[in-house]
Amino acid sequence: MADQKHLEWLLQGVHVWNERRERENFKPSFEGADISGEFKKTGALGNDGRAYLRGINLSGADLSGADLSGADLSGADLSGADLSGADLECAKLNGADLSHAKLCKAHLTEVHLIEARLIEADLTEAELDLANLYKANLTGATLIDASFRNANLSWANLSYSQVWKAKLYSNPTSFKTGFPLARE
Repeated sequence: MADQKHLEWLLQGVHVWNERRERENFKPSFEGADISGEFKKTGALGNDGRAYLRGINLSGADLSGADLSGADLSGADLSGADLSGADLECAKLNGADLSHAKLCKAHLTEVHLIEARLIEADLTEAELDLANLYKANLTGATLIDASFRNANLSWANLSYSQVWKAKLYSNPTSFKTGFPLARE
């Protein structure tokens, strides 16, 4: 259950939030929170309908099951955060640090993760269909049954991530190699 006080602090703005994180030692708790909805309710959305959380420090936060769809978290520190089952559809996480984050079964369809750090992140069964991971660093990430269908993985660092355990194609049987199939 999300801590209501933490939601109130978050709505005060990124600068105020980050100062509080520096002053006080607490673990942000947003489990199951509709963060995008809270921003909408208070009229704090940007002109493009996004919750602006650029550069926010949410390291170690519990964001499991939270709704951050469409949010702009570019440059955010989400290292070690639990985003299991979170909805981040169409969110912007360009340059964000998600190292050691848990993103199991997270909904990341059409998310922007350009130059994001996902070092040793757990993406087990995460949906990253149509995601943009250009130059993202996924070194040592767990990709078991993660779906990257139609995702942009150009120049992404997939070292030690066992990419063969992920789902990379919409329909592997229709993948055309240009070579005739073996006869049965």
